[in-house]
Amino acid sequence: MKYCPVLLFIENKELQKEFGGDYMLQVYNNEGKCVFDKILHYDVASWNIFFDYFVFKLDDREEGGGWFYIIRFKDGMITQTRVKDIFNDSSCKFSNCHQSYSKAYWPLQQTSLPRQ
Repeated sequence: MKYCPVLLFIENKELQKEFGGDYMLQVYNNEGKCVFDKILHYDVASWNIFFDYFVFKLDDREEGGGWFYIIRFKDGMITQTRVKDIFNDSSCKFSNCHQSYSKAYWPLQQTSLPRQ
């Protein structure tokens, strides 16, 4: 894996005050260099890393919560894209889509696929 995400809890109150948050989200490359960091007040709701892409969703209480963040690391450059989480947003007219989607496709989620 080329990148490794790390979520740190800052225990020291003085450091929390200095950094301006309780958590530090970081991504390191395979050379041990920190290529991304973000200070947070709350734990990350979800995250995953796919090749050159780091995808995460902040806690809804966090400033900027309610969005998926897609960070791309390519050729020494970092690009960030934000995508609105319409399935859990009460202001979105499609907010009930997740209920019908999960009911319609739930059996597919439990199906095991053969490993290749």
